Amino acid sequence: MKLYVNNELEQTLSMEELQDYQVIELGPLNERVNYLELLAKLGEEKEFYVWKYEALDLNLLAVKRLLDNLKEQGISLRFVNEEENFLAYLMDIGEREKNYLATRTKRGLKRAREKGNFGGRPRVNEEIIEKVRSLYFEKRLTYREIATECNVSIGTVHKYSKMLKEAENQ
Repeated sequence: MKLYVNNELEQTLSMEELQDYQVIELGPLNERVNYLELLAKLGEEKEFYVWKYEALDLNLLAVKRLLDNLKEQGISLRFVNEEENFLAYLMDIGEREKNYLATRTKRGLKRAREKGNFGGRPRVNEEIIEKVRSLYFEKRLTYREIATECNVSIGTVHKYSKMLKEAENQ
């Protein structure tokens, strides 16, 4: 049995407590290099142990991502000094937290739209679009010259000139 020990946290484990385990001592699992090294050291084993939840040194959503990732790879995580159903409770809480954050974000975006804030780039008014059309098709200016004249980005000029070309070809 392999036991992950976070070498950046003070963990006082006696030799008696460790005797049943092969200890894998690494830094925190939120650093990808440590996580990949853990997977490499697990080899063919399909489960590994952590002494206590605190040893993971991860926030709740990071723990959920870790557990989901391990589950995809067919690896289970066991806590030695936690309640028997602790992992199930932890997964449930993580799922609820994820859903709560998604709901709160959607609610905030809805409120912002109600106040007239739609995010993204500001819309270009019809007057500017007409000016881009005129400068592009009639005066044959470059994108850069048109952007300077209209006080918009080159990307905006490109976007509207392309749209206007397509409209003329139809």
